[in-house]
Amino acid sequence: MKTLITFLLLCASPALARLGETREQCEARYGKAVAGQSDPPASMHEKAGLFIICKYDSAEGGKCRGIVFNRTDPVSRKKDPLMKVEIEILLKASSEGGEWVKDSIFSSTDEDIWRREGAKASYSHLTHDLVIIHKD
Repeated sequence: MKTLITFLLLCASPALARLGETREQCEARYGKAVAGQSDPPASMHEKAGLFIICKYDSAEGGKCRGIVFNRTDPVSRKKDPLMKVEIEILLKASSEGGEWVKDSIFSSTDEDIWRREGAKASYSHLTHDLVIIHKD
């Protein structure tokens, strides 16, 4: 049931995972940060059952250069796996008009890797983190 609710919330949200946004834009998208740090700059958010970490590049005017998604249980702090469909939705939302292609050479039983023009994504089956980063 929890997974179904998360899935519906993800589908209902018109925009997720935007690389290149400012901290203010990320807060508008994911809600007020529940935590943050200044060196390196990052903000942490909780939305739709997901824990989201936005990492910013101060040299780029504070633009988001990487996003980490995971489902962390708020009580136990244990990470639950993301479903394949959730990963697909998050990747599609961060496609910026490009197409994600699974890298079968570097993917393994522990990690799936995708690439698109200007970005890379990986999902760890060990830590249950989906990491999306700019490649420059």
